[in-house]
Amino acid sequence: MPPSSIGLISQTETNSDGALVPTENTSDSNESQGSSLSQVLRISSRNNDEALKRLPSSPKELILRIDRQRNEIRLLQEENLKLKSREVEVSALTLKLQQQFAATQNQVANLKRNIQLQLVNPITEDEYNTIDALPEAKRDLLDTVKLGIYRQIGSLQASAQAAARRAAELGTSLHQLTEENKSLKIQILELQSTLEFEKQSSAKELKEVGNQRARILELEASVKDMEGRLKGAFLDQEQFLTAKLTAQMKMDEVARLSIQLEEAELDLQRYKANAECSEQKLDILKSEYYELKLNYSQRNLELESSLKAANEKLKTLGDLEMESELFISNLASRIPEESISSVHTRPLLEENAANRAGGLSAKDTTDYESWLALPRSRKLAHSLTVTKRCLHLENKVSSLEHDVTFKERQIERLRVSLSSAREALNKQNSPYAIVEKTVEELYDENEALKERLRISEVERRHLAEKLQTRTREIEVLCKHRGDLLKMKSLLSKIGVVNCGNDVVKVEHTNSRRNSGNNNNIAKESTPRPQPVEMDSFSSTACPGMFAAIHITS
Repeated sequence: MPPSSIGLISQTETNSDGALVPTENTSDSNESQGSSLSQVLRISSRNNDEALKRLPSSPKELILRIDRQRNEIRLLQEENLKLKSREVEVSALTLKLQQQFAATQNQVANLKRNIQLQLVNPITEDEYNTIDALPEAKRDLLDTVKLGIYRQIGSLQASAQAAARRAAELGTSLHQLTEENKSLKIQILELQSTLEFEKQSSAKELKEVGNQRARILELEASVKDMEGRLKGAFLDQEQFLTAKLTAQMKMDEVARLSIQLEEAELDLQRYKANAECSEQKLDILKSEYYELKLNYSQRNLELESSLKAANEKLKTLGDLEMESELFISNLASRIPEESISSVHTRPLLEENAANRAGGLSAKDTTDYESWLALPRSRKLAHSLTVTKRCLHLENKVSSLEHDVTFKERQIERLRVSLSSAREALNKQNSPYAIVEKTVEELYDENEALKERLRISEVERRHLAEKLQTRTREIEVLCKHRGDLLKMKSLLSKIGVVNCGNDVVKVEHTNSRRNSGNNNNIAKESTPRPQPVEMDSFSSTACPGMFAAIHITS
């Protein structure tokens, strides 16, 4: 048999098997059967495809393969028959389960209607006591439901009392929070006053720094003046010493002023750190204020929810009272007169005796009316207690509402104050912004003063170097003056100078020093004394310092 015919046979058999599937089963059984058949079809088609792809070359192997395929087809057919029988069983079971489910639904509906009819009338305390006295085995479903409802009512009353106590506790805690808020506001005001005081002290110190800066400028001007005087004048040894002493004094004063400036800078940094600390404290206080406000809002919401729950419980209590009255009236109307006459007890006889003593005869009142008298009195007492509790709860609710309105007003006032504080902080003219601005200005001025101090230090070092060079040049000039005096004495000894009334003119040039002291000495005899002039004098120690030196004999 060719492989194509094998594939066709298997396909027709599977198609015929699929056609035999019953359509009267439920949707779940159809889906499960369809999924199992589709899996079998997929497996068989995949196996057939693999077999066709892997056909052997020899006819013996092909015959063996065909036999195996036939065996597999037979096994699949048997499995299909088993699945069909299983499907019939499942359908029968589903029908049976549906019938049982419908019966249980009917029973549940009947039980529900019975419970609804029995629970139309409210539950009294006597009925609760009688049901509670029964043992657990003798109670039915309706009795257990009534017990649960009555106990739930008791728990609701207890929760209402607990909510009232909780509301009172929350009111006291709210008062404590308001007092804490007042204390925090007082602390904020104290911090603001300390900030103002530190601001004033920093302004005073800045004024002192400005005065010191002016003095530094004056000293710089005096140093420049002294430099000009040194450049434009001839100094002797005494003038040099006085100038050196004054320069040393001025340098000491500049050092002292620089130390004072550093101290003022340190004070400024300290005040800036204090301002930052006060700012951080203010931020902490603000965060604590917002946390307190959030806690207060949460507690207010809890109070409102407890009030709503109390109102709902009051409504339920009113409904329960109405239901109890309806239950008593319905119960009185349903009981026949024969059962009423048998139900009389000793309290009724005592009531009749009292009525007889009051002038009323027992014959005028029937047994039915005497029986109704007892539930009405109980009803009256119960209504009195319920009204008392309702009034008490209403008073509590009104007091809580009054507290809530008062706290809401306080919250509004706090919101207004917080908004004003925010506006004050956000304004440009607020104290905090002004302090921040002044601190920035002080920092900029401090930086400028540092820069000027650095420049003045550089200039001071430059001036000190110039002063040292000038002192060296003056010392050299003093030495040259001594040499010139020696030369004058030698010339007077030689006879170049006339008897003390003559003036010797000595000219020194660079060529004289380079060529071995070539001197040009001119002798002039005049009737009056004149100074000895030395022109174009230069030295290696101070080249180009002075053009001429006048020496008086």
